[in-house]
Amino acid sequence: MVNPLEMLSMRTKTISIIFMAILLVGITNTSAKGINSQYNNGITTLETDSMVIEIKGATNIPAFFFYAPGNDTDTYRLQLDSIFEIIDDDGNGIYDAAEDTLVPNSNLALASLNWEFSDFITDTDGETVTAIHFNITSTEALGNNPTDGNLILQFRIHMDLVNEAELKFDVVVDGYEFVDANAMFVIAFKLTTTENVNMVRTQSKFSFGNAFFESETTANDTNGEMKVAVSYGESADKKLYIAYEHFDGRMVHDPTIGLTSGETENGELPILDLFVFSSAILAIVIVRKRK
Repeated sequence: MVNPLEMLSMRTKTISIIFMAILLVGITNTSAKGINSQYNNGITTLETDSMVIEIKGATNIPAFFFYAPGNDTDTYRLQLDSIFEIIDDDGNGIYDAAEDTLVPNSNLALASLNWEFSDFITDTDGETVTAIHFNITSTEALGNNPTDGNLILQFRIHMDLVNEAELKFDVVVDGYEFVDANAMFVIAFKLTTTENVNMVRTQSKFSFGNAFFESETTANDTNGEMKVAVSYGESADKKLYIAYEHFDGRMVHDPTIGLTSGETENGELPILDLFVFSSAILAIVIVRKRK
């Protein structure tokens, strides 16, 4: 005669295997098509199951347009605007237009520059593209004063299926010479949305609508690690400001943009919700069996 407890254990294990299989199928289907990419007339388009991003900037300042697949009416646009130096008068480590002093002759509006898109480097799993990497680099030297013509800006783009609703773009500033040795360096990005949204800050992450901008709190230069802080201007032009401590040589920092999780275009549950749903059903079945 079979022990009832052994029978319950066997049924529980069987049910567990079934629901783990369901979960794994859900994970596989979420990114089955991999990352699609194309380049046409200066526009690079990357698409996963969770996000479409168009990167424009062959003859102008790089801009990132991103939105959910099937919903190109609710779009978000982040564009490099300018670079400048500030004296952090209030000592809080961020750029505050009302409190800090702009260093004279340090402001560079980066309009009408030429940029070069590198070839794609892809990671694959069989025929599925699981990650894409490429660079956007200014093709002419920029100078923040008449004797400085060595400044080069670069964006190193990274997208993968592990975080398929995100895009990392490493910011590289190479050869910059400070006008003021005591100043901080600021990069301004202009933010545009198709509808009015509230900006919500959680530490180094800024959320707006169904999108976000997140910044690492440190960057690296020739001498090692340095502090980074982001602020947001409430003026009509809606700008995000990344403020860096004084640096030497090449500075590298990696912000991230993306879309928040939610129901996918075809109504499928995200992976986390599927996991919770499956676990809840499994728990109910076990409880009923024990009764």
